[in-house]
Amino acid sequence: MAHTSSAKKKVRIYQEQKRRNSAAKSLIKSSGRKLTKSLDAKESANAQDAYKALCSALDKAAKKGSIKKQTAIRRKARAATRLRATTAA
Repeated sequence: MAHTSSAKKKVRIYQEQKRRNSAAKSLIKSSGRKLTKSLDAKESANAQDAYKALCSALDKAAKKGSIKKQTAIRRKARAATRLRATTAA
C-alpha cells in the first residue's frame, strides 16, 4: 500500500498505463485473429483489410510504447508472408 502522495500518484499512473497497454495489445490480438480467419477462408479482399488493420494497430502500439518497435516490424513481416502465401496459392 502506497503511503506518500508521490507513491499514490505512481500507482495511479501505472494503472492507467496498464489499461492503455492492455487495450492496445487486445486490439492487436483481435486484428490478428481476423486476419487468420480471413486467410483460412481464403477471402483475399477481407484479408487485405484485416492486414491493414493489423499493421495500423501494431504501428500505434509501437508508437505509444505498448510493444517494442522491432516486435511490430517482425509481426507485420510474418503477417505479410502469410498473406502473400495465401493470395498466391
